[in-house]
Amino acid sequence: MRRTQRKKACMFTFAAALLLALLALPACKARDEDGGGALDLSVSTPAVEIASAAEPGPADSRKETPAGDEDPRDEDGEDRAGALQPDSGSAYVDGLSGVVSATDTVAYFLDGMLYGGVAYTNNSDFAVTLSEATFDFTYSGGSKSHTFTPNELINDVLLPGETGYCTLFLELKDEENSIITGGEVRLAAQLRGVSTDKQKPALDVSSARLIQNYPGFATLSGRLMNNSQEPCDLMMVYVSFYDENNKLLGVWYFTQNALLQPGSGTAFVVHLRSLPIPNLAQNTKRMLFRAYRM
Repeated sequence: MRRTQRKKACMFTFAAALLLALLALPACKARDEDGGGALDLSVSTPAVEIASAAEPGPADSRKETPAGDEDPRDEDGEDRAGALQPDSGSAYVDGLSGVVSATDTVAYFLDGMLYGGVAYTNNSDFAVTLSEATFDFTYSGGSKSHTFTPNELINDVLLPGETGYCTLFLELKDEENSIITGGEVRLAAQLRGVSTDKQKPALDVSSARLIQNYPGFATLSGRLMNNSQEPCDLMMVYVSFYDENNKLLGVWYFTQNALLQPGSGTAFVVHLRSLPIPNLAQNTKRMLFRAYRM
């Protein structure tokens, strides 16, 4: 009997153990499927960052334009580069050489100064004024160059094909005077012109005479006429002197302060003391004038 009881107790114990084992299996299977703490071991932060760098998202997959190869079109598809192009049809020319050029030059050494005169022509197809001049003097013993802005010519409107005049009196230092003792002085001129929309006033000179009244310099006289439609009260007059061979002998200018109504004129007499060119009156066979309102 006791043997039978012990056998039943062992069977009960085995059955209980088997039941506990069967109950534990679903829990283990569920834990394995969840992964439990294995997430922290298999998925690390560095691994995520490396994968992101190797596999860029949509924002990183855009094609970049290399520097210097920008798309010339704007957001609307218009040609942005074309919109920035300057107006190639503009006739404005600012300070360019070739617009005006020297056609005649003359130079002297006069009483401690280098004197130069230039006749220049407008080569363009629009009106210009002279904006800059460079006079290069050469003489026995040396050379001298001077660049200047001829402010007195700012209102001298030169139409296409017309000829204007420019002059310079360049004072010399004492040591330079000792070098230039006489002889021939040569002049080369480089000129720059600027286009202008100013109107050319109709001013004319008539009845001009050049005489040698005094030793050493000549006297110029004539009549200045205002043929424009507006009154003038201050005028600039340029005159050029040519010999019988049409060689330029000199250039001179003076101002005339007088109120001239349209159609009226005034007489002038000026002494060329600052232009003591030897025998200027005797050698001059032709004079050309340019007059304009200041």
